[in-house]
Amino acid sequence: MLNNLEQILTINDLHTGFRIKDTYYDAVDGVSLTLRKNEILAVVGESGCGKST
Repeated sequence: MLNNLEQILTINDLHTGFRIKDTYYDAVDGVSLTLRKNEILAVVGESGCGKST
């Protein structure tokens, strides 16, 4: 049987961004998180704000 505190996803220091012409824009800058069994993670935001990225 699995422990309820079992980590199923860990992200450490995530960075991503976009380059438009010669300029780089940070979209995510140093995000870290841990998702454990039986927890729910929701990503919310306005339409077109980059949630799927």
